[in-house]
Amino acid sequence: MKIGECLEVINGDCSFPSDLKAWCAMTKQSLLSIEAVSGIFHAYIEKVSDYR
Repeated sequence: MKIGECLEVINGDCSFPSDLKAWCAMTKQSLLSIEAVSGIFHAYIEKVSDYR
């Protein structure tokens, strides 16, 4: 992915929101939104860093 591109991640694990927030903080990416629809989480992440 290139900086500025967005990724949608879909997951049904109840720990997903907290895990994803931690991952975004660790890798310096931007969590744009996360919402639950019928027990399934939809998250949008923007790449803002070339973390390796």
